Amino acid sequence: MGVAKRNWFGAGAGAYACFRPEYSDALGTVLSAAAHDQTLALDVSCGTGQFTRRLATDLDAMIGCDPSAHQISHATPHSRVSHVVAQAERLPAEDGSVGLGTAAHVANWFDLSRATMKRGESSRGGAIALSATA
Repeated sequence: MGVAKRNWFGAGAGAYACFRPEYSDALGTVLSAAAHDQTLALDVSCGTGQFTRRLATDLDAMIGCDPSAHQISHATPHSRVSHVVAQAERLPAEDGSVGLGTAAHVANWFDLSRATMKRGESSRGGAIALSATA
């Protein structure tokens, strides 16, 4: 039997959303331009969605997923973003449907040996996986 990981950010999602620094416009622009296509991107473990919203300004559609329903409930709505409660190891995207995949400041929270974007199951062509600093 595996040991459950503690979700350190679930209960504090409101404060997390208020105090987490925003990502630079330049980073979002560079990643969007490097995407295989701009149809659909997936931000893994998006928290309250700061990076997800930034990328959505340059892409057609985004899925922001996080294992914490509390984090997702504090995500700021955006017309191009769908927020979904999901783990990195079980992504909410059809195989080959994602033109860009991101993971900003979160790769340490999921099992990289099982993360589906790493294996390319959800990505299409030259999708990018990223663990960035703000």
